[in-house]
Parts: sequence; C-alpha cells; structure tokens
Amino acid sequence: MANGVPSFVGKVESFMDRLESYFALHKTSDDMKVHVLVTGLTEEQYETVRDLVAPGVPVSMPFDNVHDTLEPLQDDTK
Repeated sequence: MANGVPSFVGKVESFMDRLESYFALHKTSDDMKVHVLVTGLTEEQYETVRDLVAPGVPVSMPFDNVHDTLEPLQDDTK
C-alpha cells in the first residue's frame, strides 16, 4: 500500500528497510516506532511475537527487542 504501513512479508531485512523509509517519511518518533512495527504484522505474526515476549506485550518493549523476535517469522520463500 503506497504511504501505508509496510506489511511484514518476506525477509526481515526488507521489511525493516521499508519500515525505516516509512519512519523517515512520516518523521516517526522513536517512542512510536514499535507501534508502527506491530501495525505491519498480520494477526498471526502479532500473536507469535506476543507469545515470544510474554509476559510483556510488544508495545511496552523497546523497538529493537521486538525487531529481534521477527527473525523466526520471516518467509524465506518470498
């Protein structure tokens, strides 16, 4: 979606590159980046991330910590 939050499909690095461009374009503050990141996840991806960071929730964690949980979710077929 043009100008919309990038969706996480394919490789983590590609998603993060697109997300960084979104952050720059929209002048996203550091404290809001994790909120944008989780918006780009499917429900299934979000639930997996939430399970991995339990008992916390992704939006209460630092961006880099949530980013680190994405690696096992990547789709290497894309």
